[in-house]
Amino acid sequence: MSEFEARVKISIRDGEFELSGSELFVNQQLVNFRQIIDETIAKTKLSPISNTQKVAVSASGIQQDDSIADDQSSELKVNPYPNAIHIEGNAINILGTVPGNTKAKQTRATALIFLWAKLFAGEEAVSAADIRSACEKQGCLDINNFAAHLKTLKRQVIINGAKGSSAATYKLTVPGKEEAKTLLEKMNESKS
Repeated sequence: MSEFEARVKISIRDGEFELSGSELFVNQQLVNFRQIIDETIAKTKLSPISNTQKVAVSASGIQQDDSIADDQSSELKVNPYPNAIHIEGNAINILGTVPGNTKAKQTRATALIFLWAKLFAGEEAVSAADIRSACEKQGCLDINNFAAHLKTLKRQVIINGAKGSSAATYKLTVPGKEEAKTLLEKMNESKS
């Protein structure tokens, strides 16, 4: 198995479900089979995979230990954009360069992508300081105009707290989630 292959094996009391192939293929198939997996887990009176279960995630795949399936409210979460973002716990890394031909556009795109990834990881509200840090890592941080760039995302984000303050928090709206997904799909396909 090469380092770019992924393997997933979920043994629901040895009913087993196994996929192998490229990481992108495996992630896409998990998304496609999610409903079947969740239904099977529900029928066997196990709960879907949670973030707190013993689940090994690596280039070799995901393996669930059914003996600790105890979180009724969680669900199977597989990063649908593995070529665009890397999510490990609360740590988010944007892979490649975000779209945009100006720092303002890149700042807005970085903010949307970062907010979506944080939401996917379970964090709904994100501080301006964290978004600023993500922009700095992307090389698009314009310190003097950072707050102004984010203010233009009126339809995409809700800002709580003093606007322009590093203590302000940002949350995605439905249009913001959709725009972030569009950006992530574009980045995921380009593998840049």
